[in-house]
Amino acid sequence: MEVRVPLDKFKATSFGRVVKDAGPVKPDEINALGFRLSDRKAGPFKLEIESIKVERAGK
Repeated sequence: MEVRVPLDKFKATSFGRVVKDAGPVKPDEINALGFRLSDRKAGPFKLEIESIKVERAGK
């Protein structure tokens, strides 16, 4: 399955919380990407990521 997430939809966060008044995220200033999985239920989980790539808009 392929999932596309436009960089202009990203929000600045710190430890999973949105940073107030951070302004729009500038794609050339992104230096990390994190995943947070939380359903507040104890137990095993699994996340498999085959690859991640960045594409410029319009490509």
